[in-house]
Amino acid sequence: MRKFVNLRFSAAAVLPALLLTACAGGQGGSSASPEEKKPSTEPVELSFYYSGGNYGEQRFMETIGNPIMKKYPHISMKYYQTSKANGSEGLTLADAVATGVPIDVLYASLSNVSQSLQPFGLQYDHADLIKRNRFDLNSLVPQAVDSLKGLGGGALYGLPVAVGSLYLYYNKDLFDKFGVSYPQKGLTWDQLYDLTKKMARTEGGVKYRGLAIGWTYMATFNPMGAGLVDPATNKALFAKDEKWQKLVSNLIRFYNIPGNEVDAESARWKNQFDEFTKGTAAMMLTANNLSRDWNGRVDVASFPVSPDKPGVGGGLIPNFFGVTSISKHKDEAFQAIAFLASKEYQLQQARIGSGSLPVIDDPQIRAEYSKDNAWMQERNINVSGWFPERFADAYTVTPYDGRANAAFVAEMEKLSAGTVADVNTALRQAAEAADKAIEAQISAGK
Repeated sequence: MRKFVNLRFSAAAVLPALLLTACAGGQGGSSASPEEKKPSTEPVELSFYYSGGNYGEQRFMETIGNPIMKKYPHISMKYYQTSKANGSEGLTLADAVATGVPIDVLYASLSNVSQSLQPFGLQYDHADLIKRNRFDLNSLVPQAVDSLKGLGGGALYGLPVAVGSLYLYYNKDLFDKFGVSYPQKGLTWDQLYDLTKKMARTEGGVKYRGLAIGWTYMATFNPMGAGLVDPATNKALFAKDEKWQKLVSNLIRFYNIPGNEVDAESARWKNQFDEFTKGTAAMMLTANNLSRDWNGRVDVASFPVSPDKPGVGGGLIPNFFGVTSISKHKDEAFQAIAFLASKEYQLQQARIGSGSLPVIDDPQIRAEYSKDNAWMQERNINVSGWFPERFADAYTVTPYDGRANAAFVAEMEKLSAGTVADVNTALRQAAEAADKAIEAQISAGK
């Protein structure tokens, strides 16, 4: 009988750097010929580590562990996560490595992979595993694969299994209330601007915002394919890459529309997000998953496009599963993660419609999205709105993107509220603040 084991650990002192150096030995991939070893059907226990913090044992097993073990009965699992939450104990990655926990698979978002794989020497080039198991990378969304290759300088340290992106949500009740037609497929930014002007108003003493913009998501998932930080210099790119000037100039005009203005308080994302979810904002640009708890008949519209990039939506950040350099069961571990990236599993998860988008580039899977989700079916959600014709090009994610993003958002909120004079000044100040924060992060050794 397969058994899931929930282990509880106390923190332990980190072993000397020698251990981490030894772990790094597998960075270049296996030295064996791709044909020498096939996945065994002998019983094997795999350890999965989630570096995002709080997934929880029960949710992990329901959505990931049990489907793998059903597909491959010879595999059993242990699960670890970074912090104590959702009924599961926490174990930092440093302590896991130091105490010799046999981590076979690391699970993370691309945004924090660079802070978990490389610092502990856990990265492993999957080229031989992919070839040996005849896994077809061409079946996956190419931008998801490209983003992971960017992390490894061309090497692939794992497989993407789901993606998040940017979405345009709108409240049908407000559009009906004001007699305005819903956003249409193929919506351009200028058409979105016109809709925002029509919807931004005050009636009956209530201010209705036309469009709320999540600056933090517009940076992370930006439709320009613009990197936040130069991986060669560790310097912010906001004032150097003209794509940022173009992106911000396009977005900031929405806050100059009468009725859609913000001040220092209302410019904060939480306040704008609350306006939409409580039913007083007509539209929202965000990466948040659609929730049944939001007020009004909320639906998804196609993400706005630029005339020079027809069909190109937001960028994406994939969730990632990677076989580690320290795994003693690399072929079996790859067998497990390859299943997660297979059409069989992707179709199952797509039908649930839990939020993340499938990583398989397949019209059938996209058409099946949310078919088993009762409340989405009841609301007749426009599933196609989640999927652009093509995601924006991938950019190289760095360990310092979080600091850069925070600096960017702070300046964009000031720009939105009119306390920064112009776009170029805001981008320059964002870059300066980001560089200082990155220098501090590097000095702290994080």
